[in-house]
Amino acid sequence: MPHTSLPQGPCGLAPWARALAAGLTLTATLVSTGAASTTLSLDLDGLVRYADCVVEGTVVSVRSDWNAEGTQIYTDVVLDVSRSEGDCADAGAITRTIRMLGGTVDDTAMVVDGAPTMNEGEQVVLFLHEDPELFVPIVALERGKFTVAADAIGTQITNDLVGSFDRDTFWNTVTEIQEGR
Repeated sequence: MPHTSLPQGPCGLAPWARALAAGLTLTATLVSTGAASTTLSLDLDGLVRYADCVVEGTVVSVRSDWNAEGTQIYTDVVLDVSRSEGDCADAGAITRTIRMLGGTVDDTAMVVDGAPTMNEGEQVVLFLHEDPELFVPIVALERGKFTVAADAIGTQITNDLVGSFDRDTFWNTVTEIQEGR
């Protein structure tokens, strides 16, 4: 009987086997935590109350890679931080890396439903949990990521699911809610 070997990736697994393992791991994890089909539907007040830390910055890099076992893909998003409020683990840091489950490596994608995507050069505000064990540390997933853009009116901080705010109103509201916790 002839023996055929499948091409192997960097972790000794065939690419299809890694993709299958990643998908099964993610599915099992999300089902076991009950996170597969629901996310919190929060307004700005709720986002601030659930977040440990609120960070504004510019995305300087987005890099996805396999974990050491070759079973899950993680994405590291590096921000140049321009402002942070709350109980940030790295308060005063110039840059911050946010690690999220999911991403694309070569021709394999691992998707976390509802997780926000970020692009280099994008200005964002993120509502974060400071728990390194979370698969996606952004509060309420895509609701916890706002984009920052300047227009004729001024600088707007916007999330299509939550609303749009001028920068001063946004940060004043965040500060007031944090002080009232």
